[in-house]
Amino acid sequence: MLPPRLYSLEELTAVHDPGLIEFYQSILPAWRARTGRPGPVLPDVFALRGLDLRPRDVVRQAGYYCFDPQTPGEAACQAAACALTGADLLLEGERAAYALCRPPGHHAGRDYYGGYCYLQALAARRLLARGRPAVLDIDYHHGNGTQDIFYDSPEVLFASLHADPDASYPCFSGYREQRGSGAGLGFNHNFPLPPGTAEASYRGTLAQALEAIRAFRPDFLVVSLGVDTVLEDPVGGLQLPVESFPGLGGMIGILAVPVLVVQEGGYSLRLAGPCVAGFLTGLAAGGLSPVAARR
Repeated sequence: MLPPRLYSLEELTAVHDPGLIEFYQSILPAWRARTGRPGPVLPDVFALRGLDLRPRDVVRQAGYYCFDPQTPGEAACQAAACALTGADLLLEGERAAYALCRPPGHHAGRDYYGGYCYLQALAARRLLARGRPAVLDIDYHHGNGTQDIFYDSPEVLFASLHADPDASYPCFSGYREQRGSGAGLGFNHNFPLPPGTAEASYRGTLAQALEAIRAFRPDFLVVSLGVDTVLEDPVGGLQLPVESFPGLGGMIGILAVPVLVVQEGGYSLRLAGPCVAGFLTGLAAGGLSPVAARR
């Protein structure tokens, strides 16, 4: 188990709008001065991002950058550093790495945050220096932030298995017809799943996603690992037993490309650990034994 390495602010914010990072740096002092409370920072009004302009008042900027009322403002740089450490381990020759991050990242876009997520896509962007990365998101919820960041790029393929956004958060992204734009058209693959999807159907859909990844011929794979797909997760709605996770890891491991596993969701304190352990065991059985970095 390794601690995250130290990174410069530029490295931690390489894919994000400078205004968002400026907001992160200034919001907590401004919030404390305004309210007399340490936090959490929860906006009471939200921009629709059409003709909306960013307010000068940093406290009001919370509703400009945050897209939901359940994501309190807090530092996320250590989690981002954890993911970057995992990427650097692959660049240094490791075949697999696991980044235990909190808060996670896949709902954060270029210039917004939400869904408990603040910074995202840094690891995939770093891996671009040495080859073609693909991102496979198997969290229960769609990784709208990852999709947003790479939607017009042919350099990073994004494939996501997730709950049907007609029925689940984040509601406005994750539809099958969202396939990328411009030069990125065809490099975004969404596989929405109906409520109650069981293991056999899930494995069949994962096989489709892996086929798209094979066709891309990536040099690296980043797995956004959410274990809120497990049966009895209090937030999820799929029907995967704990015992299915080694098999899922094994399906991904046989791709035989260096893999960075970044922790996303998982809300059952009783089941999250066994699910992650099972997945990593399966990954190792497929030929990839991860080095772990944790925040």
